[in-house]
Amino acid sequence: MNLKCHCLCGSNVTSCPVRRLPLLLLQQFEDGIEKYKKIRFFSLENDHYLLGKKDLFLLKYNSAVVISGSFFHKKNRMSSLTKPLINTLLGAMVGDAAALGYHWLYTTNQLKGQPRETYEFAQPREANFVDAKGEKLGYFAHHHDVAGDVSWYTDNWAKLWYPYYTAHGTATDAFGLERKFFHMYGPESGYVGYHDAVIRGFLANIHQAEQRALDLIDKDDFFATREAEKAKVKDALQKTLRSVESPQNIGDDLFKRLPDASSDVLHAVKRLLEGITTEVSGPKSVSDDQGSAVVWVPAIVCTAVAANPTITEAQLDAIVVSELKTFINDEKNPYVFAKFYARVLLHALRGESPVAASRHAVDSLKKEQPDSAKALEGVLEALETNESYVEFQERVGTACHLGEMMPGAILCVKQHTTAAMKRGETYNAFVEAARDNILAGGDSCARGIIVGAIIAATEGQHGGTPPPAVWLDRLSPKAKGIAQSIGLLPVSS
Repeated sequence: MNLKCHCLCGSNVTSCPVRRLPLLLLQQFEDGIEKYKKIRFFSLENDHYLLGKKDLFLLKYNSAVVISGSFFHKKNRMSSLTKPLINTLLGAMVGDAAALGYHWLYTTNQLKGQPRETYEFAQPREANFVDAKGEKLGYFAHHHDVAGDVSWYTDNWAKLWYPYYTAHGTATDAFGLERKFFHMYGPESGYVGYHDAVIRGFLANIHQAEQRALDLIDKDDFFATREAEKAKVKDALQKTLRSVESPQNIGDDLFKRLPDASSDVLHAVKRLLEGITTEVSGPKSVSDDQGSAVVWVPAIVCTAVAANPTITEAQLDAIVVSELKTFINDEKNPYVFAKFYARVLLHALRGESPVAASRHAVDSLKKEQPDSAKALEGVLEALETNESYVEFQERVGTACHLGEMMPGAILCVKQHTTAAMKRGETYNAFVEAARDNILAGGDSCARGIIVGAIIAATEGQHGGTPPPAVWLDRLSPKAKGIAQSIGLLPVSS
């Protein structure tokens, strides 16, 4: 099978020195591949994909993984996502994209005079964030985005976490995930766009750890008078740290990059290796309580349920924490909200109404973790109040903090799924909830992920529904490409 590689090596896939995909692993799937009449090979964000008529194969460094379809690498142990799981992830993605045009608009009075159908998928314009007197109405962060794009929240989980998990069977390998993260979003990645404080802090911590490792070479007496050798070792180390996926591989990779080094230089490097490994292996997580702590949760829940349909709340909690702790710690209590959101999705996927799922999640968390009660007071208020969602959200706050965001999102879901049950098919809970979420202002993209995933997870019952097809069509080509790359949307032939 002579498939042309799209990276710079110019060779075919099976001998590509960059991907090093063994022919044996490709042959493992030949029966599944050759039965399709049309095969395409393409690259997205430095990953290679092989596309058959039904299955999408992700070709990684030393494995072949099917993102959608029936074939999976043995190490993955995942089944393909069911329709409810796909709808949940599409709900999160579309909820985000629909809100992007007015994301972080904190004063939304001008929207209240517009038809509601103009709220969603608006073209991001800085002029919309300034009033007639030149006063700022919010923070404009989407200079490089167009209508239908997703924010960095979806970009992070759909292009980084989900593919990494699919390829490795877990993303709990902190070092490997942070290397991938730095490669995709760090200062030398070419990424154009915005990142919130959590992700900026995480990237800064990775960079600082790398710099501390390089400083060990700078400060070592052996290299004090050997500038040429020092420069070569530092250059090699930096390349090593940008490529290896495990700290245990740092030494082997580094020495391979120093083929002409003298024995004295190699001895000095070996002496410093333990310190280098210690510096880059430590935690890089940041302390915060923003939406970044929960926007990965739909993907975590869906992959966990796909792998184990009978998963318990406690098992899901452990997975959620293990996946999030790489980049955010629990000093400001974000894990309570992440666990709560995960449990709501779990119970919604199992047929409970959003209100019942939310109460179930609150009650079980308070029983198992009594110290979570205070953090969840806002959610309980949202479940009991008759206040309109927009008024409630504006009162409690529309910023990025989970104590404001999560209660409002739950109330938004409650009110619109309840309205849909009363009014029937004439009322689309997903659409109307997304519009109210935008109207509330603030961090509507992160809230849109929460709201969209829950309503889509309850498809066909309790007023829930997936994003309508006409809204899927309004995703930008870039956003559709992301959804297609992880098997959420079919790829056009």
